[in-house]
This record gives sequence, structure tokens and C-alpha cells, in this order.
Amino acid sequence: MMSKYFFSVIACVFFLAASSADGYQLSFTPSVSISEEYNDNIFLTSENEEDDFITTVSPGFVLELTQRENGLSLAYTPGYSFYADHSEFNSWQHEAVLSAWLAATRNTRIEVEDAFLYTEDPAPETEILSPITEDPLIQGDPTVRRGREPYYTNTATARIVQQFGPSDSFYLQYAYTILRNDDPEVEDVDQHIPGMGITYWFLPRWGLELDGSVTINAPDESDHFDEWHGRLTQRYRLDQQFEAFVQYEHTVVKYRDHADAGSIDYQVFEPSLGITYNIQNGLTLSLRLGYFKEDRDEGENVDGPSGDIALTKTLRNGSISLTGSAGQENTVLNAENLGFTKFYETGIEVEYRLMRNLSGNLSTSYRNAKFEETDTNREDDIIEARVGLIYAVTPWLSTRLGYSYQTLDSTLPEDEYDENRVLLQVTFTPRPYRWVK
Repeated sequence: MMSKYFFSVIACVFFLAASSADGYQLSFTPSVSISEEYNDNIFLTSENEEDDFITTVSPGFVLELTQRENGLSLAYTPGYSFYADHSEFNSWQHEAVLSAWLAATRNTRIEVEDAFLYTEDPAPETEILSPITEDPLIQGDPTVRRGREPYYTNTATARIVQQFGPSDSFYLQYAYTILRNDDPEVEDVDQHIPGMGITYWFLPRWGLELDGSVTINAPDESDHFDEWHGRLTQRYRLDQQFEAFVQYEHTVVKYRDHADAGSIDYQVFEPSLGITYNIQNGLTLSLRLGYFKEDRDEGENVDGPSGDIALTKTLRNGSISLTGSAGQENTVLNAENLGFTKFYETGIEVEYRLMRNLSGNLSTSYRNAKFEETDTNREDDIIEARVGLIYAVTPWLSTRLGYSYQTLDSTLPEDEYDENRVLLQVTFTPRPYRWVK
């Protein structure tokens, strides 16, 4: 509760500082959307599936206040969902993102962000991204949440960035994340994440990055544990088109009480190397290849390849992106507490403007996850596919037709499911209201 008041006060300070200064611009963009969704498996079950039609009404707005190098942005979209056959799950939804930035001095910048999501949807289709860094503030759950009980999550972040050279900077950061569930089978958790990092180009072509953080995990029932993470990256910039790097990451997980059977301390060593390459106009490649090795205090260790790839081609009327990644993650504090996980995944996404007022998107992905700490050695394969069309009827009125398919194959047959969703949405967004001083 104290963190909510803290970030509210900070945001008010940003607002007053910007609005009291000369030369600010204030814009307000309201919107409202109405959607109808058909879902053929609302509880994500392997058999006896139940379907439903879900109608959602969502008013919203985006408020932006900017003044030279300072600014504040608030986007808020509440909504209410009506279930045709399962009215007991009628409920509110809330999605809000607050971002504020302030140039405290010529070389010092303060950033504050807060993201909030309240929903009953077990698998929201989108992550909540930071308007400042474009990094995820609220990420998707890599495990499976079943049922339609509401839950909410909130992530608040404060960051100070000190610039001491053209490409050199130092930052201090603190983040606080909470997860609260109406479902008694899903554990509530608090996370405190202080961190810091530095980027220093000691020669025109040679740069060094060092960052570290500790995640203090406080679940309601399971053992509390701390996850220490550090990363060192040496970069070499050949020119504006090509850059190579060597990287080493180290993770240490320490449990407080070791009361649970799965509360075993471990560490992970992960060296890698990679490149970023602007191959030609509109074609970029980012590639990292590595290997991780787990060292557990007890039990069998796990190792495997790690890395990621992103190949993007920008077209005249759209883009094509190919992505992939592999490695390890800790899925203890999700809808399912499945522990140390080895995974690999790949995907492709296409966005294209078909006509002046008509655009489309198509994406598909595959993910394999091995949950190494489960008694049953559970392994899941998830395939997702999405396609959508957006038609701008007028500059202020648009319609969207979308279809998504998801299937999960598991070594545990009772965990398998297939889900189909069809969505029709109409959105009204008038021109922004602007005030300039």
C-alpha cells in the first residue's frame, strides 16, 4: 500500500512541475470500444469443454502532458464483460499505464512507471509495454491459468539515469510487483527488485555493459527466496551497421527456510556471444548464441543451449518478423508453480496494409517447455496462431475482426486443451483535445 501512495505522490510532482512551467502541451484522447467474442473452451479443459459468447464494453482515454524534456502519460481502459451462459463470471476489467519522466539536471533523468491489470481472462492476448523503454511492464504467464476467477497484477518502477558521455550512462532502479488471485489454488506473491547498471564506451569501438539485480520473492505460502542476477557484456562496434558482443550471465537462487521439498538452492552459468547487423535498408538481424549450465545443491543438474534471434524485414506497406529463443527460466511464481524450466520457442509475425483503409496481421508461434522439477517430468508443447483484419471506416471509427487458436499437448493428458476464439470489435476514437501554453 505504501508503494501505491509513493508512486502517486511522485506522479503528482511530475504533473505539477510540468504544468507550472512555460511551454507545455496537454492532450486528451477519449475512446470507447464494444466487442463480441466467441470462445469454445473458456476453462481450458481437455474434455467436456464449455463455450460462451462474451460481450465487453470498454471506454478509455489517453492523457499526455509534455514540456520540453519532461512529460507524463496516463492510459486507462476500464471495461465490463457480460457472459451469455455463465453470468456468474460477469466482471470488470481494468488496464492502466502511467509513465512520467523528468530532466532533473542536464544529464540526470528520473523515470517513474506503473502498470496495472485486472481481469478474469486466463490468457490475455497482449503484454503491457513501457511507453518509455518499450520493454514489458507486465508479461504473459508461461504456465497455464485455468478458470475464470478474477486476478490482478501491478508493477511500479522508479529509475534514475545519469548520462556521463555521448553513449555512457549509469542507472539505479527499483521495481515492486504484486500478484493477487481470487482463485485459492493460485498463490499470491510480492516481488521487490532493486537493480543498477552501467554502460561505458572506453574506446570509440569498444564498449562495456554491466548490470545486476536481486529479486526478493515473498509468496503467501511457499518458501521465500532471493534471485540474484548479473550480466557482463563486452561490445565491439565495427560501424553503424554491424556490432558484435560477448556476454556472461550468472544467476543465484537462495531459499530462506528450505521448508518445501522443492526449495533447493542453485546457480546458473550462461556464457554467450552474438551480433546485431543492419544487413541492408529495412532488413535487420539480432542473434545471440550461448549455453547454460545449472549447478544445484541437491539433485540432477540441467544444461542446454540458450540464445535468441530476431530477423525483421520492413516493407513498403508492412513488416515481417522471425523470432526465436531458448534457455531457462524460473516458473515458481506463476499461475502454476512448476520450478526450473528449460524451453525453446519460435514465431513469425506479418503485418501488412492491404488497402488504404484495410490492414491485416498474421502470427504463429511454437513453444516447448520441460519442467525439470516436477515429479512427473512434465513437458508441454504449445502452438498459437492469430489472424486479424482492421478496417478504418472513418478517421475516428474502426472495426477489427480476429481469430486465434491455441493448443497445448502435454505428457499429462489431463492438462491438454484446444481453444478457438473469434472476436469482432468496433472502436470509436475522436480526435485528441489539445491545449497549449
